[in-house]
Amino acid sequence: MDMDPNEKDKVKFSVGDVGAQHIESIYYGGTDYKGTNYGWPRYEGVCKPGRVNIENCKPNDDPSITMPFHWYEHISYKEGGCIGGQVHVPEGIWPSEFKFLFTDFILLKIYSLEENRPQRACAECSPPLPPTRNETFYRSIQKDGQNINEARLLEMWFGPYKDTQALYFTKKGDRDTVIRIRYNGIVNKPPNPAFDFNYDGEATVEFDASGTSDPEGDKLEYEWDFGDDSALRVDATIVSHQYEQLGEYVVTLKVTDTSGQEQQVSKTVKIGAAPKVTILLPYEGETFWVGQTLRLKGEAVDFLGNPIPDEQLTWEVRLHHANHFHPFLDPTDGNDFDLYEAPAPEDYLAAKNSFLKVVLTGRDEFGLSETVSVDVQPHKVIVNITTQPTGLDVVIDGYSIRAPQTITSWKGFKLPVTVVDQPPYIFKEWSDGRSARTRKFAIYQKPDFDPIPEVRPIFCSDLGTTCENHDECCSGDCNASVIGMNGMCAPKTVPSPTASAMSLQTQPPYDVVPDPPAVDLEIDVITPLSVKTTLDNPKKAILDEESSLFDNTSITASLSDKTNDGDNVESEEDKVSITAALISYLSIAVAVLVIAGFVYSKT
Repeated sequence: MDMDPNEKDKVKFSVGDVGAQHIESIYYGGTDYKGTNYGWPRYEGVCKPGRVNIENCKPNDDPSITMPFHWYEHISYKEGGCIGGQVHVPEGIWPSEFKFLFTDFILLKIYSLEENRPQRACAECSPPLPPTRNETFYRSIQKDGQNINEARLLEMWFGPYKDTQALYFTKKGDRDTVIRIRYNGIVNKPPNPAFDFNYDGEATVEFDASGTSDPEGDKLEYEWDFGDDSALRVDATIVSHQYEQLGEYVVTLKVTDTSGQEQQVSKTVKIGAAPKVTILLPYEGETFWVGQTLRLKGEAVDFLGNPIPDEQLTWEVRLHHANHFHPFLDPTDGNDFDLYEAPAPEDYLAAKNSFLKVVLTGRDEFGLSETVSVDVQPHKVIVNITTQPTGLDVVIDGYSIRAPQTITSWKGFKLPVTVVDQPPYIFKEWSDGRSARTRKFAIYQKPDFDPIPEVRPIFCSDLGTTCENHDECCSGDCNASVIGMNGMCAPKTVPSPTASAMSLQTQPPYDVVPDPPAVDLEIDVITPLSVKTTLDNPKKAILDEESSLFDNTSITASLSDKTNDGDNVESEEDKVSITAALISYLSIAVAVLVIAGFVYSKT
């Protein structure tokens, strides 16, 4: 989010909303937006979330929901998008066409928002189009040998620069991570610096900047910073530098053209032989399950073969998904320790192409380092999604899918599943007898991988639906002998107690029983045999009967004439109860005698 510095009379700010599968959105908040409903989770920007395709996105017709002032569709379903830092351009420091900037973490861009484009707006389109547009302002470049995360843009802001302000932003990585963009009114593009170096094991290194270019072909000046407190400003593109000590040095080249436009680039030079680093745990080829605790253990030696102390080992763990990763363990010094419990996938789609990368860096006394890594794959489980009858929808982890279908999940993952009525079919229960519509299945599979775990909701047919047997109908009555209802689910009928045997009385189509609390169920776990338990008092019997809703064990409660905890003292309440019972028995006996006497006198 970002406060609008140009709004003087009230509070106004922008809020970026990272979308689900299709849409990134930006909303307004502040004084004029108190109590605003932005639509989540019903809407992902201007569309309802969870759709595999976006062509059926209909315009919002609910006036209580505030739509974003800008939104844009992902370039592809696979790559997605992720709106990041935002900033309002302060008035008067940049040309008027630049008013609002924002980053996209996935697309590696800073966008300038183009406003007031009514010819582009289309409320009836699917998805609807806004009267705004993304204009690429800056593109971050993934350098050779870098993970794409090194080019990810993070936060940005306007800060002081000389007698004005400039745009500053940060990106991931360990080189050139804070960047400044200023407006100076010069119609001249800055140069594009580049250099390579050749290190053959000697202390002297040759640097070559002949790959540097300038869009206007201006004469360039090269300024080198070799990372060892020495610098050199020359016009030549090739220079040599001798290092006095072993170690790692960050070398920076800054290039300036005749208009004063400058740009810089940095690289790391290692003088000496890097240490040898080995990951012992987790081992190559090991798999993990959700909630498992992994052990991190490694070793490293310098170029002389001397062990490197544990405090000079640094661990990092990343949860990779597709072509990006999320930090799971930030850089941590030490060795031979337990990791956090292994994570779950981002969602059920990410279960197919996600894994953990364990990274270990060893650094010797000269500052030379080496980094190695091991990929740890999840223990994947194929889950069969079916419905009874077949062909109905099931919401898996927020995604609606049409059964039958198989999905990939991870061992130990608690898979969120939801079902809704799909007329004329009404949800009845799950294949294990549970009736909560929303629940989590703990994914588990036997060692022999047989059978495939299954998620199967069972539906029944509503009144008036064609049927073949009684079990299909919610009423339990198919082909009832009612005129016009043959071959259809009919209301359940029973003989009327006050009419002839041929008269019929209509009952509700099915009993309404409240769902038990949602519980976790482990797929393929065998239901234990019924356990008959003798309880000491009625109160405990009630509690145990309630607790039986939370497992598959059947508990039969019987009453005992023993008192609680061996207590032989009767309470006042017990005495009253006994007295009332005796009076009741005496009353019944007297009534029997009276009736008997009446019968005898008649005879």
